[in-house]
Amino acid sequence: MSTQERIPGRIDVPTDASAGPETTEREPGKIDAVTVAIAEEATHVPLPKSKSSPSVWARAGWLLLITVAVWLLVKTGLSLWQLWQDFWWLALGLGGLSVAALLYLLRAVYGEVQASKRLDAVAERQQQIAQALKQEDMLLFNQGLKPVLAELQQYYPEQVQSYQSALAERETVASRIQLAENTWLIELDKQATRLINQEALTVAGGVVLIPHPMFDAMLALWRSQRLIRRLGEVYGLRPTGLSSWKLLKMALINTLIAGSIETATELAAEQLGYGVVESAVGKGAVQGAVMAQRMRRLGRQAQQLCRPWQKPS
Repeated sequence: MSTQERIPGRIDVPTDASAGPETTEREPGKIDAVTVAIAEEATHVPLPKSKSSPSVWARAGWLLLITVAVWLLVKTGLSLWQLWQDFWWLALGLGGLSVAALLYLLRAVYGEVQASKRLDAVAERQQQIAQALKQEDMLLFNQGLKPVLAELQQYYPEQVQSYQSALAERETVASRIQLAENTWLIELDKQATRLINQEALTVAGGVVLIPHPMFDAMLALWRSQRLIRRLGEVYGLRPTGLSSWKLLKMALINTLIAGSIETATELAAEQLGYGVVESAVGKGAVQGAVMAQRMRRLGRQAQQLCRPWQKPS
C-alpha cells in the first residue's frame, strides 16, 4: 500500500460517506413538521404553581391561639373537677353548658370556613368559565356551571328547568351563556339591582337627616355589610358574618380601583354643591346624593364578584 505524506498540523477530512454522518440538503425557508410539533408541544407545558407558605407572624398567631385555647380548656376542666367534689349537680350543669358552647363555636368556625371556600370558588369559577369561553370548551363550561345550578335549583326551579330544556339547541359556550343570561340569571340580577337601589336610598336618607361624619361612616359601613351579605344570598353563596366582611373587603378594593375617576368627579360635585347650597339641609342633601352613588358603585362591584361570570357591559 502506498503511503501519503502528511503535513504537520493538517487534519484530513474523509471523503467516504461511511466515515461521517450523512448530511441532507434543505431547501431555504423549509421547516420540518417534526420541529413544528415539538415547538407546539413545548408551548403547552404548564408552569408549576407556586405555593405561598404562611408567614412567621401567621404561624405565631395560630400557635398563640391554640395555646390560649388549651389553657382555657384545662382551667375549665380543673374548675369543674373541684366543683364536682362539692356540688356535683352544679358541675354537671356547667359542664353540659360548656360542652354545648364549645360545639356551637366549632360549628360556627366550620360554617365560616365553608363560606370562605365558597367565596374562593366563585373567583376560580369565573376564571374557568372565561377560559371555557375563550377556548370553546363545553366540558369545562359545564363543570364550572354545575354547582351553581345545583345551588339555585331549590330557589328558581322554573328558570333552571327552562335553561336546561333549551340546552340542546345551544351548541356553543357563548350561546349557553346568553341563554343563562335570559333565563335564570336575569332574575338574580333584577333582585340584586333592587337591593342596591334600596340600600343606596337608605344611606342617602340617613345622611340627609343627620349629616354628621361619624354617623355617616357608621351607617355606610353597617348598610354596606348588610348589602354584601344579601347579594351573596341572592346568588346562592350563603355568606356568613365573617365571610361577608371578606366579600366587602374585596368589593371595596375593586371599587377603589375601578372608580378613581368617578370619585374625583364626585368630590368636585360635592365641593360645588357646598358652594351653591349654604344651608345645613342643602349640604346634607349633597352628601346624601354622593353617598348613594358610592353605595351603588360598591353594590355593582359586589354583584360582579358574586356572579358566575362577569356581567357584560
